[in-house]
Amino acid sequence: MMNGQQSTLKNCRKYKYLNAQHLIHALSRFVGSGLDLCDYETSLLLPQCLSSQVRLHLAFGSTTQVSQMIRKLLRRLATGPEFPAIAPDSPFIAVGDIHGRADLLKRFLDMRQTYPVICVGDYVDRGDESAEVLHLLQQRPDITCLSGNHEEMMLDFLKNPDKAGPMWLRHGGLQTLASFGVAGVTDTSGKEALGAARDALKEAMGPKLMTWLLNLPTRWQSGNVAVVHAGADPLFSIADQRTKTLHWGHPDFAKTGRKDGVWVIHGHTIVDAPIGHAGRIAIDTGAYATGRLTTALVEPGKTTFATIT
Repeated sequence: MMNGQQSTLKNCRKYKYLNAQHLIHALSRFVGSGLDLCDYETSLLLPQCLSSQVRLHLAFGSTTQVSQMIRKLLRRLATGPEFPAIAPDSPFIAVGDIHGRADLLKRFLDMRQTYPVICVGDYVDRGDESAEVLHLLQQRPDITCLSGNHEEMMLDFLKNPDKAGPMWLRHGGLQTLASFGVAGVTDTSGKEALGAARDALKEAMGPKLMTWLLNLPTRWQSGNVAVVHAGADPLFSIADQRTKTLHWGHPDFAKTGRKDGVWVIHGHTIVDAPIGHAGRIAIDTGAYATGRLTTALVEPGKTTFATIT
């Protein structure tokens, strides 16, 4: 997204839309200003920018309903080449970022899924039950669990607590340590305290869980559908992606369409509601904060979203 387009999105927050006509008029102005409504980054950010004002000034209901309405308008206004139809070899279910919400995970598991299940990663941190989430998933070999950037940070802490500890603890690692019964450390703790916390965490996890975590795959693919944690470099095949890109995303992922016709299902970037557009499907709805865990049933020709609460 260009700087001018980013400025246009920021200006969204200044408007107070009184009705749907005002909103459509504003979106038309965005098109005229050069905002690319086919751009995936725009389709993710614009509903978030608008929703707080729209929720206050329109009688359209919840933020999720407003976001869905805006996305329909975006699709109506947007023009551009169509992406190939989604075509997995067989149906499967993708699960968004869990982040320590064992309660939501258990509700999903209790549903006894018919199709293979693929989790996009980020099982730990932020939520309060990371240990339970890991143990639940470890005991389910029928579920494919991908690794995310938070598993990466946790493993880095276990390897080098002095170097990796402060960053991990600032981004939810404290909650993960607490879920394993480890306390007495903060992101400003010294080398000795961080080392002691690492040793306590290793003992609490045990070798089997450690091995399971270390061996999580970074990607999964069926037909023209790939599942990863954060995104992919559009210039390279899914098989040739760097782990850093799959865990942390790529600056061109939301800006440049893939040329190989592969749809990419991902988490990592929190959205108000799941969205599928131009070869990308975002399913991280911030479960740790919102209490909403999103799943996507992917079948040839269609994707059906569901919310676990």
